[in-house]
Amino acid sequence: MLRNCLFLNILRKPLLQPIKRETLKIMGKLKGILSLGLIVILPGMLLVAMSYLGASHPLENTFVKKEWAFLQSSENSVEVLFFGYAGCSFICPNALIKLGNAIDELQTEENVEDIGGFFIDVNAALQLDRAQEYAQFFSPNIQGINTTEESLGRLQREFKIRIREDNEVEGALFHTDHFFVLKKMDGRWEIARVLANDTPKQEVKKILLETLKNQQ
Repeated sequence: MLRNCLFLNILRKPLLQPIKRETLKIMGKLKGILSLGLIVILPGMLLVAMSYLGASHPLENTFVKKEWAFLQSSENSVEVLFFGYAGCSFICPNALIKLGNAIDELQTEENVEDIGGFFIDVNAALQLDRAQEYAQFFSPNIQGINTTEESLGRLQREFKIRIREDNEVEGALFHTDHFFVLKKMDGRWEIARVLANDTPKQEVKKILLETLKNQQ
């Protein structure tokens, strides 16, 4: 439990200041432990996020309406969106470890080069521009996107994201924690699947590969 408390304190710091190089080094040492330990802890921690537990999400098989700059600049055929924030203590790190490992393993095992991910920081109020640094810690295939109050509002409406402050923990947020799997179709992005946060890594890999094959 000491490891988890230490990680919680480390990740709280970006809420007040940019991530320091020393912090990233410590996070790197803990990453291997977290990838196993947090998976065990996670089922009891799902209350700190808003998971979708249904068999099919209403946004599946619908097209993204707005031409988001980060999606338009993507050269990949499949992108996975995850909404979170750099100070998130358990849900975001565990989700990004899983997503990063899934994408990285598909590259090495299946020679897949056109699947990527976006970590979208929902803590728009602080605007510390640390989303990219945070996302890249988990995988070079995950890009970080900072938001403004205006853009976050549009993203919330587009992807039906819910965000609210945690009244018991200062600086913490409750937020939707799905994986939105998007595929590019004739220049437009379609929401192919919406996965619950607790979807196993192997299932995530399978769905990403199927989505890519269906896109081609």
